[in-house]
Amino acid sequence: MNGTFSAASGRPRTVTADETSLDARGNEQTADQVAQGRQTSGFEGRPDEKYYDPSAWAPVGAQRFGTSGRNSVRAPGFWNLNLSLFRTFDIGQTARLQFRAEAFHLTNHPQWGNPNLDVSSPNFMEITSASGNRSIRLSTRLTF
Repeated sequence: MNGTFSAASGRPRTVTADETSLDARGNEQTADQVAQGRQTSGFEGRPDEKYYDPSAWAPVGAQRFGTSGRNSVRAPGFWNLNLSLFRTFDIGQTARLQFRAEAFHLTNHPQWGNPNLDVSSPNFMEITSASGNRSIRLSTRLTF
């Protein structure tokens, strides 16, 4: 029996705003932070469910950078569990048969994508992608 478990926190991300008020193409304009950005508790990825409270940020209306800091929010973290089982059977005196069962992403827990961090977007703070499908592989090996 073998197993691996891995977990990681989400990557830091920046809440952005529309660059037209800044008039500096190629620069990333941050949004104004007007309240404490709280992460949605018990996020399950339902349609129109927000990852952070979107009312904590607002678009920038003047020619300036926004008040929210760079990398001020974190994308969802992930965890993963892989498991494998091996069993060997002797066949006569010289042959052996090995059965293998391997499961990748055993729990089938979704790994959420990054939330939309553009404060001007209608789906601001929504996560529209996920990955992490379970995969099971069965195999046999005959040694003689």
